[in-house]
Amino acid sequence: MISSDLDQAVSLICSLEGFRSRPYRDVTGTWTVGYGSTRWEGQSVTQTHPMSVTEAQARVSVSQIASGVLKALKSSIGASLTPNQWAALTSFAYNVGLSACLNSTLVRLVKEQQLDKAADQFLLWDKSKGQVIPGLLNRRKAERLLFLGNANV
Repeated sequence: MISSDLDQAVSLICSLEGFRSRPYRDVTGTWTVGYGSTRWEGQSVTQTHPMSVTEAQARVSVSQIASGVLKALKSSIGASLTPNQWAALTSFAYNVGLSACLNSTLVRLVKEQQLDKAADQFLLWDKSKGQVIPGLLNRRKAERLLFLGNANV
């Protein structure tokens, strides 16, 4: 059921991203706002666009983006997964980008139903510019645990 999968994914993304009302540069130097959004109202986020957002606006934005991501994942993967697994994959794709996710070994292993091996792939996506980022490592650990069925992430 996409609604349950989407609700869980949005909650996970919001909890992992954290909220910022004003634009800021993330660890890669990319302008970001709200819950890690790099685009706002059809434009790239910049130092001055948008000036600020509310938490409610940011959550709606995450929901819209995550809905598209989840639909694309389900269409591409075609496997029968649990809501936890869809939420973990949606969070991962939201963070690394849909194209990177769909072309990853993680997704290939999911398609092959090698789910334990797929889960371990989350942990390989913990770097920016070759450096392990503690926040990314923590995020990947949380996504992996959820993917493996731990609903208390």
